[in-house]
Order: sequence, then C-alpha cells, then structure tokens
Amino acid sequence: MKEDHYLERIEAYRKGQLSDSEKIKFEQELEDNSSLLEAKKKYEAAMEAVDLLSDQAMSTNIQKWIAEENTFKTKTLEPNRPKETKVIPLKRGTRIKRLAIAASVILLATLFWFTYIAAPNSSNTQLAHSYFQTLDKPNFRSTQEADIEKVLDLYDRKNYAAAIDILNKEEATSDRKIYLLAYCYFKNKEYPAAEQAFKKLKNWNDTAYKEEAEWGILMVLLAQDKLAGEFETLLDRICKSQNHSFHNKAKELKAKLKMDI
Repeated sequence: MKEDHYLERIEAYRKGQLSDSEKIKFEQELEDNSSLLEAKKKYEAAMEAVDLLSDQAMSTNIQKWIAEENTFKTKTLEPNRPKETKVIPLKRGTRIKRLAIAASVILLATLFWFTYIAAPNSSNTQLAHSYFQTLDKPNFRSTQEADIEKVLDLYDRKNYAAAIDILNKEEATSDRKIYLLAYCYFKNKEYPAAEQAFKKLKNWNDTAYKEEAEWGILMVLLAQDKLAGEFETLLDRICKSQNHSFHNKAKELKAKLKMDI
C-alpha cells in the first residue's frame, strides 16, 4: 500500500470523515498492521508541530515580532527619515530571542514533516539492503552473452548507473540480463525500476530465477515501505512454502518486522 494512501485514510479517520463501518475496519487494521499504526503516530506527531505553528497566539506574536524587527531596521538604516510615530527600538537580546523562537517553531514543523511524512522509513530501507540476496557472479560469468563481463566488472566497482546504461542499450533477450538489471537498479536505489524488472523476471518463461525474483520483489517493496497488500501476501506465501529458497530468510524477516500474517 502506498504511503500517500495511508495518509488519506489517517486524515479521514482523524477528521471523522469515515463511516461507522469504515472506522471499525480502520481501527481493527491498526491493531493488525504495524506499518499503518506507525504511519498514524508519525502523522499525529507532525500535525502537533503544524498545530503549534498555526496557533493563533503564536501566529500573532510572530507577525508582531517581524513587524517590530522591520521597524527597528528602518530606524537603524534610515536615521534621517521623518518620524511618523514614536518608536522604542527593541533591545538586541530581545529581538534575537523572539526571532529565534519563531524560526525554531517553523523549523520544528518542517523537520517533522520531512522526517515523518515525506521521507520513507530509513530503517526499512536498510533492512531491505541487509536481506537482499548476494549476486551469484560465477553463474553469470559462465555465460557467453555479450557485455555480461563488463557489467559484472562495473557491478563489482559499484558503478551501478554505468552497468544499467549498458544493459538498457537494447531489449533484454535473456532472464540473466533482466536479473542483472534488477540487481543494479536495486543497488542504485532506483526502487520502482527494480520492482518492474524483478516482476518481469518472475514472469519470464522458464526462468531459473523465479524464487530470486520473488525475494527481490519483497525487498523492493520493503525498501519503499510498502508493507501491506502485495508485500504481506508474498511474504506469507514464502513463509508457508518450506521448499522455497528464501523460506528461512522470510520467517526471520517476518519475526524481525513482528508481522502477524
């Protein structure tokens, strides 16, 4: 499930826009879906900062402080300007303190927004990279396909962008090239492109990399914080399939995420 879809539902719940049945369903999902619960907590924390910024008294004070600061600057920079009103300039310490408070509130709201709403969960991205499978390079080097050796060399040097350029020069004619492309996209943190490549690999006729492709899809979804829907279904299936190559890793990941699926 996409993060913006979480936010739409959380906002509707917070504003009382859900029907009774939708509200019950949402509250039940909060108990079962740790990702949704975490998104709700982050949203509420961000909204507290925004509410503080939009508080009428704070807003009025900030506007007043800015006006007083402008008056002080005008008096300082234009001493010969005719006086229309009597102005008592603020002390330097008072001005600095007031402007610092205003700046801090704005910074706090901005920080909450980018940290908890706009940015993906960095811990899940790190987890995905730690669980991402190692590339079976000897298997790839056994092939006679053109450019494979060059791509593997670039991969070893972590020049994933250059490897992607080579692989994209022409339409992939083998599952090996699609597999390499998916790997390079993931390592280069181009997750939507990696997701598309892994899904193409999974659906490739007679591919020997179907299970690797499924695990790759799982890691890409995890890196993007898409922990519901497709992620839950796929993780559950791998956990239940004892013959799957990534069965043990899936169970370990599930326990680490504390998902009851």
